[in-house]
This record gives sequence, structure tokens and C-alpha cells, in this order.
Amino acid sequence: MTIKPLQDVNKAVLQARIQAESIGLGVGGSDITMNDLQEAVYDLMLQMLFDDAYSNWGHAMQISGMEFHGVKDEYFGLGVRQKDNIIGFETFYPEDPAKADEGGRLTIPSVDTTELQAELTTAQSDLNTKSNALTSAKSANDEAQSALTTANNNLATAQTNLTNAQKAKTQADSDLETAKTQLTTDEAKLASAQEAVQALSADLATKQANLQSAKDALEESKKNLASAESDLTAKQNALTEAENELKSAQDALTSAKQAVSDAQAKVDSLKAKLDSLTNAEPNYEAAKTAYDNAVSDLKFAQDDLDAFTGVNKIAQAKLDSAKSELAKAQAVLDKILEKERAEEALKKAEEEAKEAAVKRAQATHFYQTGSKLFDAQGKEVTGYVVKDNQVYDAKGNLVGVVSKKVMTRELHRALVKANTLPQTGNESTVLAGLGVALIGLGSMLGVAKRKRQ
Repeated sequence: MTIKPLQDVNKAVLQARIQAESIGLGVGGSDITMNDLQEAVYDLMLQMLFDDAYSNWGHAMQISGMEFHGVKDEYFGLGVRQKDNIIGFETFYPEDPAKADEGGRLTIPSVDTTELQAELTTAQSDLNTKSNALTSAKSANDEAQSALTTANNNLATAQTNLTNAQKAKTQADSDLETAKTQLTTDEAKLASAQEAVQALSADLATKQANLQSAKDALEESKKNLASAESDLTAKQNALTEAENELKSAQDALTSAKQAVSDAQAKVDSLKAKLDSLTNAEPNYEAAKTAYDNAVSDLKFAQDDLDAFTGVNKIAQAKLDSAKSELAKAQAVLDKILEKERAEEALKKAEEEAKEAAVKRAQATHFYQTGSKLFDAQGKEVTGYVVKDNQVYDAKGNLVGVVSKKVMTRELHRALVKANTLPQTGNESTVLAGLGVALIGLGSMLGVAKRKRQ
């Protein structure tokens, strides 16, 4: 952009009636950014407005429009001449305002937060839903803990039955040894009786009476032997039954231990899932593994039902438990997936709302003098707290930032009043007082003024 001579500007705006110009040094160099240029323009304008006493406030009057007193519409333009580092402010009143307005006028945009508020409401609802899911998961964990307690009780009962069966086997072994000893004794008696028969046969005539006695003794021994053999058979049957009961007890103990192990694994799995819900760190793969394990448990339970028809009730209970755990795992998996989606939506909504709030706050400027705080329109505001040049409302929400650069005339007047500068007299006196108050803004880089009317 270049600054045209006043004569060229006069032609461009169709014969300006009133025209004035204030120029000053800008920012030099061939590699400046738009940000550098905007800062230089802003600083130069502040200097001309509030540090212009040496020029009898001529620049300030031209830029502020006071030279155009009585004129309805005033037009303002900016020019930059890079070759000699000059910035110029042009003000004029054209003969043909309609022609000058062909480019349109700027409007102040407004910020509509309705959509962000709706998204925040939706996110809050999703958060409530996820809290309910967490409560359900905790309930499932409590149920699993109860199942573990039941399994431990069953294990204790099975261990008691095993102990009793082992005692019965020990007693059966002892009875068997006693029966074997008695059999040996009866066999010895039988041998003695047979020997007596043989001795009596050698002297049949003289020993007939003893023969009968020996026969009687033999019959008695045979009866005793038969009784001993019958008792031995009973003891052997008792031993076999005890061994069978021991095997059944051992099998029951093994099944009980496996049930406890399975219940503990499921409790651990549910605890892991519960921790995943509580810490809001989704773990889809772990949930999927739990689901697959539950399916496998169901298959094993079905196989147990087919293989152990003699313990149908226990197998059916295991099958029902596996189906229940499968349903719970599926429910937890669904809740985890739902929680992941809801958390992503909530996180996105919160980030967008936070970004929007920060942008609004950064674009909202407040101005502080002493203990008073003013908005951009120069209106004093109360109930806000300033910390580290940031402004917070009573609820601690960031609503704006404190700016040291004065932007509007209304604000200028409010700051002048707040600083108790003279309230009467001509404009030059008021502006001079403000120039003293803002002397720290910096010295002019070099200002010249020329005017034609």
C-alpha cells in the first residue's frame, strides 16, 4: 500500500470538501509481518492521540474527528509508504458520500453460544449415563464376590468330605488286615484238624470217639473259615466302596478347586473392567478377551454337562453360571464401548467449549485504573477479579483480559474521569492532562503534520 498525494486522494473520492492528514514513522525493513505493521500503526495512533501536546494536539484533533466538528459523516483512511518508512492517517468528507460507501461498512460480530450450550448439555447427559454404567459394573463385581464366597464354601465342604473318606479308607484297610489275620488263624486250625483226622484214622478202632470229635472240630473250623471268608469279602467290598468314595471326593475336590479358580479369574476380570470404567481409560482388547473367555467357559460347561451325566445338577449350575458370566461380560463389553464413545464426545465438547470460552475471553478487553475496572465502552464493571492481567467473574470463570491500549473515545473519557483529571475547560486541557498520565507509552518516532482545507 502506498500513500498518495492529497491531490490524488481528492480525485479518488470525488472532490473531498474537507481533508486532513497526519503522518509519522512506522516500522522499517523489507521483511516485516502484518503483525509488525498493525502494531506500528496502533502505537503511532496512541502516540498521536495521547502524547501530542508538543503539536498543540493537532494530530489528536485530526484523528479523533474534532477538526470535522459539525460534519455528519467523516471518512478515515490509512496509507503506508515503505520506501521511507512512513505511515499516514487520512480523514476527509467527500462531495459524494454514496460513492465513498460503495465498499460497505464494517459491522461488529456477535457470538452465539446456544449451540455450545446444547452440546454441553448433551455431554452432561452422556456423563450421567456413564455414571449409571459404572454403578452397574460395581453391582456385577459384588455379585462375582458373592459367587467367589459360595465357591470357597463349597471347597471347604469338599475338603471335609475328602477327610472323612480318607478316614473311612483307613478304617477299611485296618478291618482288611484284621480279616486277613483271622483267615490265617482259621487256616491253621483247619490244618490241625486235618492232622488230627489223619492220626485218628490210623487207629480207627480205638480212636472212634476222638474221630467224631475231630470231625466236629473240622466242621466248626469250616464254618469259621466260611464266616471269615464272608467277612473278608465284606471288608473287601467296604474297601472298594471306600476307595470309590475317596475317588469321588477327590474328583469333587478337583472340581471345587477349578470352580474357585474360575470364580477368582472372573472376579479379577470384573475388577479389571471395573478399574477400566472407574479410571475412564477404555480397554477394548481386554474386554474382548474377557468376552472370548466367557464363550470358552460356556463351551467347557456344556462339555462338562455332556460328560458328567451323573452330576447333572452341578453341571447345570456351572452351565447356568457360565451363561450368566457370558451375559455379564457381554454387558460390560457393551458398556465399555458405549463409555468410550460417550467419553470421546464429552471430551470433544469440553475441549470445544473451553477453546470457545478462551477465545471469547481473549477477545474481550478490560481496562484497569487504580481499583476500578472498565469495559471497552468505558463502563465501570464490578464483581470481577483481576489476576495476572486476566479477569474472572464471581464464579471463577475467565471472562477477559486487561489491556493497556486504549481503543475507544468512551473508554478514554472514563479513564480520564477515573484518574480525576480536570473535568471542565476546553478539549486541549483535557487531552494535555491525559498525555501526562500516559507518558509511559513511549516517545514519538518522528511525527509531522500537514493539513489542507
